[in-house]
Amino acid sequence: MKKNQIVFLDKFTKGVWKLNPLTGLVDIEGDFIYTDFPRDVKHHLRGIKFGEVTGNFIFEAQPPLTSVYFWPRNPVNPEDFPRRVGGNFSCSRCSLKSLVGGPKEVGGNYSCSFNPLENFEGAPERIPGSFVGRFNHDLTSFKGIPKFIEGDLNLQDGNWWQQTLDTNNLNIISESEIKGNIKFDGVYREYFKK
Repeated sequence: MKKNQIVFLDKFTKGVWKLNPLTGLVDIEGDFIYTDFPRDVKHHLRGIKFGEVTGNFIFEAQPPLTSVYFWPRNPVNPEDFPRRVGGNFSCSRCSLKSLVGGPKEVGGNYSCSFNPLENFEGAPERIPGSFVGRFNHDLTSFKGIPKFIEGDLNLQDGNWWQQTLDTNNLNIISESEIKGNIKFDGVYREYFKK
């Protein structure tokens, strides 16, 4: 591994990390939490690809803005995220257009808020905690919403000014088993009053 990768892992890992020689991926026993401000994500995850994280994996990092009206450039690659997370997972503020390639299994909450996502395809099918996808203003459908959510489904402040959401796909949510509350506002609330 390169020196900058080692320094990066040492700084943001709360626990022990190791390079798995069989997979070539970095496994962490503990947490990886990156929420630094100002957000220095010129190199995102420094070319590191994660395998399994036993605790939480929080990577909330907004790259430099091209302008205040547009999403930041250089989105994070979801394939760099862990394959499996034992605790909570957050990829909020990463300029993600897709969740495909991210973790297929999490042990707690899953948050993908403040991204230009068009749908939720690539999210795990089962969430033992809550699924939070707030402020994803580019949504055109709810495809990919997990089939089972033990906690809440929170899509508040979704895209209240944007009317491109395909209402034919709204039944996707009713096909999921959600144990907690379904939280909407704005345009979504009007659809779900029925």
